[in-house]
This record gives sequence, structure tokens and C-alpha cells, in this order.
Amino acid sequence: MRIRKATIKDADDLINIGNSVEEFKVDSEGNTFWDKKPLVNWIKSNKDIILIAEDKGKIIGFVMFACHTPTGKTTWENAWMHPDYRGKGIIDKLYNKAEIELKKEGTKYIFGLAKPSSKASIKMQKRLGFDEGLKFVWMGKVLK
Repeated sequence: MRIRKATIKDADDLINIGNSVEEFKVDSEGNTFWDKKPLVNWIKSNKDIILIAEDKGKIIGFVMFACHTPTGKTTWENAWMHPDYRGKGIIDKLYNKAEIELKKEGTKYIFGLAKPSSKASIKMQKRLGFDEGLKFVWMGKVLK
């Protein structure tokens, strides 16, 4: 198993994985993972981070962080681990490597969302030192 930064060649695989994961759905319309253009821009970004865990050339997990440089705030957007690899500490390794890189880039705060029903996500974020905040309703609008 190795951890590396995502490349543009990973975009289609990330999209296919992301679109297959129920937890990434963010509204009743079924909107889910990122489209290719923003994902490719994210991968190209010098500040934002997408790290991949792979085993035998296959993506087995990833974490995605979006940075807002002026405020020093980073949002942990997505995390995924293949079910066969869960519970092995790989997501922790991905997170820890990302945190080191984010600190170098000036991140002072990291925030992440978890559905209240996603006990595993909440447990993972707490294990990594996150404090549980207030509950909000996620609102969204697609601009056309």
C-alpha cells in the first residue's frame, strides 16, 4: 500500500468511485460527487489536496481537502476507504499526511461535515481530534 497525491489520470476513477458511494449524496435530487472539470482543477491546485491510498495499482481510499487561503480555513470535503481496507488505520495515515501538507500551506483550521446518521464518519473525525459542532441543515444551489 502506498499514499500519493492524486493526478489527472486518477480523475475518472475518483468520479466513478464517488458516484457509487451513497454517503456522498448531498441532496434529495441525488446530486453526489464532483464533476470532472472541478475535480481536475482541484488536482491541479497548489493549495488544495487530494491524497490517494492505492494497493497493487488500485485506488483503495482517498481524502480531499479544499483550502481557503485568505482565512486559513480548510474544509475536509470527502473521505472514502474501500470496505476491504477499513479498520486498518489507512484513513488516519491519509489524514495525517494531508494535515502536515496543509500546515505548510498556512491552514489554521480544518472543518469537516458528517451526516448525523453516519456514525462511522463521526467516530473517525473524533478519533482524529475533531470536536463535534452544532447541527445545521445543508443547503445548496446549483448555478447554471
